[in-house]
Amino acid sequence: MTTSNQTLKFLEHHNQLTDAVACDESIPADEKALLIAISTFYNLSNQCAFPSRKQIAARMGRCVNYVTELISKAKKSGRLISTAQFILVEGESAPRQIANKYEFVLEKFGLFYSKAKAMLNRNLRKKSKENKATQQAASSRVDHINQLLDEAQTSDIPEWEDYTPPE
Repeated sequence: MTTSNQTLKFLEHHNQLTDAVACDESIPADEKALLIAISTFYNLSNQCAFPSRKQIAARMGRCVNYVTELISKAKKSGRLISTAQFILVEGESAPRQIANKYEFVLEKFGLFYSKAKAMLNRNLRKKSKENKATQQAASSRVDHINQLLDEAQTSDIPEWEDYTPPE
């Protein structure tokens, strides 16, 4: 897939996102540290991460207030989308906010994700693995049969030319 100025790489593993963030020299160091910390929580199939600010702060070695400030910087730069998540707690009238949902703007890092392509690749790997297992089983059977034939040919049974009938 391509954009106007670059070719986008298919995102197959969450470590590719972490690597793309770490290698991007245009990101300020403090924002880069935040994005790397969040990318370690990234769920490829959901295309988002759900760490709490406390978890991010612990991973970065910073305080929660500083993490909040960095998240707003990353949102302003257009590299990160943060959405508040709420859950209704029994016994309370209003829903309680839980961890935010963080989504990366993959195009900013030269990446793209297609669920259809990911499923196709997964199915191809699975089929290839099954074919390889079938081929190995078949080749082991063929090898066993060849071994039996070789043993049968080298037996101690005399040849007919050397045969003399008993008297």
